Amino acid sequence: MNINGSGGGGININGTTSSVTSGGGSTVVVLDTYPPTNTSATAVASVNCVRQVYNAIGTGGVTVVDTYPPTNTSATAVPSIRVMTSTYTLANTATSTANTATSTANTATTTANTATSTANTATTAANAATTTANAATTAANAATTAANAATSTANTALAAASSATTTATAALSTTTLTTSTNIANNAVSLVTVGVSGQNIVLQGVTNPISLQVAISDEITAITSANMTNIRAPFAFTVRNTAMPLFMLYSLGTAGITTFDILKNGQTIFGTKPTISYTASPTNSQYTSSANGGALTGGASIISFSQYDLITVKVVTAGTGHLGAKCIITSS
Repeated sequence: MNINGSGGGGININGTTSSVTSGGGSTVVVLDTYPPTNTSATAVASVNCVRQVYNAIGTGGVTVVDTYPPTNTSATAVPSIRVMTSTYTLANTATSTANTATSTANTATTTANTATSTANTATTAANAATTTANAATTAANAATTAANAATSTANTALAAASSATTTATAALSTTTLTTSTNIANNAVSLVTVGVSGQNIVLQGVTNPISLQVAISDEITAITSANMTNIRAPFAFTVRNTAMPLFMLYSLGTAGITTFDILKNGQTIFGTKPTISYTASPTNSQYTSSANGGALTGGASIISFSQYDLITVKVVTAGTGHLGAKCIITSS
């Protein structure tokens, strides 16, 4: 029969001499021969040894030991039933102690395994977080690379634009255009194009500007009392090649309407413009284009300064003529 403990101790009864450390730390030596040759204080007989002892009782000479550990070392000493019981109890105690130690060890192992599993889970999560962070870093690096490329392209374009601007500025600053084209009947022989800051300045050209004024309304027949006064908003000239143009909304039923322009109270005409009644007028016959008059003294230019008083008036009126107006072209 085999009784085994685990952990710290136990007792083996298996027909051979054996030793096992008990829970209390003592060594129990199991004897399987009779008479015993081991005289250890913790030596006890096996079942087989006891059987041999009791078989030898009939021959006499056997001493029964009733204390444990035994103090009798006689070759014919054998343990009593009580001593055998104490030994068995010791073995059970050692086995229980060993089992408790094993349970404690198993609990510690389970705890360790749980901690290892938790650590592994944390490691997996950390690895996943690292993978995500690496992906984000890769994306950020790609975005940075794209931004750098865009910046480089923009810088190249800016450099090209700056170079083109420099070239254009240099060209404009030295370009002179010569023309004989008439501008508003004003022959211009030289136009110089230069640069002033960010503006292009045309030198030698006066842009034509027209001033239009109403002398009467559209429903009341005009009389010699119709007139309008304005102030010159800027300095300009009137040329005999671009005379002021008068016009009527309706030619009425008869007669000739004569017009005049005064500069600070003095007429600018030697011969005044007129519009004559026509039974079936064309569009141009509503205007003074056919009878534009002539500047005073045969002058080719009449100059106006800024804020000069300009009076536009009807000198004589035809019958039923309506809506008199005047356009003065500055050149």
